Amino acid sequence: MKAVIVGGDRVHRIASTLHDAGYEHLTHFSGRKAGELRQTLPRDTQLIVLLIDQVSHAFAGKVRELADSRGLKIVYSPLAPTQLFVKLQQLHKH
Repeated sequence: MKAVIVGGDRVHRIASTLHDAGYEHLTHFSGRKAGELRQTLPRDTQLIVLLIDQVSHAFAGKVRELADSRGLKIVYSPLAPTQLFVKLQQLHKH
C-alpha cells in the first residue's frame, strides 16, 4: 500500500508506524515549499497522513481538497506515532 506524509521534517517514527500498519511505499512532503502541492501524488496512493501541528491551515486545506478530488482517505494526526497508530486502527475498522 502507498501513503503520503504531509508535514514535518523528521518523520522517521511516523514512517515506521505506517510501515508497521502495512504501508510499504511512502512519500513525504514537508509542506514548507510552495510548489510541493503542484507535484503529483504517486499512483495508487491510498492514504494521506496530514501532520496537523506541522503545516499551515492554508496548506492543510489544499491537501484536503486534493484528497477529496482523488477520493483518497486522509488521516489528521499530530507528530506522535502512538496517536497515528490509534487513528490507523480506527480507519481500518471501517
